[in-house]
Formats: sequence, C-alpha cells, structure tokens
Amino acid sequence: MYARNGAGWSVLETAIAHDNHEVLKFLLARYSRHKVTPRLIALVVLKVVAEYADLETVELLIHAAGRGVHATGLDGKVLVASRDLLQQRSDISDELQEAFEWLVDVVRGTAVVREEVEQLYLSRPERE
Repeated sequence: MYARNGAGWSVLETAIAHDNHEVLKFLLARYSRHKVTPRLIALVVLKVVAEYADLETVELLIHAAGRGVHATGLDGKVLVASRDLLQQRSDISDELQEAFEWLVDVVRGTAVVREEVEQLYLSRPERE
C-alpha cells in the first residue's frame, strides 16, 4: 500500500498524476477496506491531486473519501501549497477548483456529502 517507485512516488500518486481512472478505482477499492482513504489523500496525495488530477480523478477521490475515516489535523502548509499548485495550472477551471475544495472538505469531515457524492458518481455517463 505504501510502496514507492524509483522516483519516490506511490502507486496511488502515479495513478492520480496520470489520470489513470481504472487503476485509481482499483486502488481506492483496496484502500477502502482499511478505512484510511481520506487520511491518505490528506497526508500523501493532496499536492499531486492539485498539480495533476483531472476532474474525474478528483470526483473519484471525493467518492472514496466519503467512505472512510476523516483526516484530523490536515496540515495547513500542505493545504496552502496544494491550493497554490492548483492555481498555477494552465487547465484550471471553476469546476476543477470547486471539486478540489469539496475534496478537502470531505477529507476534513466538514462536508457531509455521502449521498450527494453517490448521486454524482452514479449519475456520471461513462467516458471513453
């Protein structure tokens, strides 16, 4: 679960950075068994999400984070750095920015959105 490649990235970070949705779904399903998904997102991958993730990747993470133990003590420096990375992206959109903030709220446990996330996740048309 915490193995890293030669560049120091976990499999989860690599899947996020490359928007590999199928691998991400598989990993998140495995991690959910351990109820640590929000904590992983908060402590390990938030910067990677901010720098690389597309909207679908963020939505998958919101869906997964709504099912686990919330991360207490989200590091303010990590959050500020992540928001800065997101703002620097050339493909930033209001939708992506809102989804990122929603993810942060879900990870913190300040957004009770499980039903909304389920509806969003289940109602999305399949993308090619």
